[in-house]
Amino acid sequence: MLNPNFETTQTRKRTAGFFVRESSRNKRLRVEMPINSNKQICIDDLSAGMKRSANWRRGLQAKFPDDSRNGRAAERLDRLASEISDLSDESWKRLEQHYNWASAKWSDAVSQASRQVAFRNVDDLPAFVERLVSILSQPSIAA
Repeated sequence: MLNPNFETTQTRKRTAGFFVRESSRNKRLRVEMPINSNKQICIDDLSAGMKRSANWRRGLQAKFPDDSRNGRAAERLDRLASEISDLSDESWKRLEQHYNWASAKWSDAVSQASRQVAFRNVDDLPAFVERLVSILSQPSIAA
């Protein structure tokens, strides 16, 4: 719940159960977060990544209209973006150890896994989570 009367001197601060952020009107707001807010934020990030990839696939479909695979992949990504809100606790436990909303590795892995939807046997939510965990479990190569 937003409480516009809450004042603080910091623009963003995370504490258990809530965080404080500065609004577009330069007012500070207290935002109550559910106990498992990281899971919900992760779900939102995954959905957004899937939607971006679906839009990318639609662009490829327009560029290559004779190849119907991109259109099918875009539809499947849209479906997964809706289904991700039902992420099971078991799947969340597998993702939780890798999840960091500010991590480039996380973002890149979501993009890579999303690009494989409808290709490489990534056709449903369990297969997507499996592929994402597999990508995230690979050792990073330092540049």
